[in-house]
Amino acid sequence: MSPDLQEPLGPARRLARLASRVPVVGPALRSVWARLSDLGFRDPSSYWESRYAKGGTSGEGSYGRLAEWKADFLNRFVVERDVSSVVEFGCGDGAQVALATYPRYVGIDVAPSAIARCVTRFRDDPSKRFVVLSDDALRERADLALSLDVLYHLTDEKVLAVHLGALFDAAERFVVIYSTDAPLPAGVRHGAHERHRPFTPWVVANRPQWRLVKRVANPFPIGTPGGPTSAADFFVFERAAADQADRVSSTNGSLTEPRTKSDKT
Repeated sequence: MSPDLQEPLGPARRLARLASRVPVVGPALRSVWARLSDLGFRDPSSYWESRYAKGGTSGEGSYGRLAEWKADFLNRFVVERDVSSVVEFGCGDGAQVALATYPRYVGIDVAPSAIARCVTRFRDDPSKRFVVLSDDALRERADLALSLDVLYHLTDEKVLAVHLGALFDAAERFVVIYSTDAPLPAGVRHGAHERHRPFTPWVVANRPQWRLVKRVANPFPIGTPGGPTSAADFFVFERAAADQADRVSSTNGSLTEPRTKSDKT
């Protein structure tokens, strides 16, 4: 999902809901969300559900030149790395994945109206499946896990950590994140619900079996004329080969089939 810069905390609610499934941590994050609500934020889950129910979209980042560039990068990545399955946390209205050519895909979203729209839109495409965020959804596994335009909408550090943990845990081989990894330059306007800061140190500290193998700058940074722009880049993470082998041998019921040879970077 690629929310408009000025939209309320859409993706943050996803993590509040997700966090509620995590023992011990969940209650603390529900408390965090309650405090955010007390500060005057409307319920973003209700906002996004209402928006999609009324025919609204995921935002300009899921359309036009940004969406086309992101789709081109991801489609090439899937082919070049022999990715057999993809899971995305925050599929939104399906506009971005409509440009995708993934072998198998599961899109997860907190808004039932968004999922219903995707189910209808892709009803003749057996390679795609869409589910509302739930306990079962959090058990999905795939070669590649995606988080696009979500992290900088998660203003609380604990909520961010839960999202990142779930994202990396869902991935067998690769994680691709489209986000910022630093504060925005002075003078660049952003929504009050956004917090742009580094996330890669969390990965280093908490998922040492993963390594950042590539960062790809988007060709339409803020200030580029002619259409929508973004301060985000692609970050590509790969699981260590030894850890991949352990995961494949112990996986049961994931989207990924057991692999017979080691994957090369």
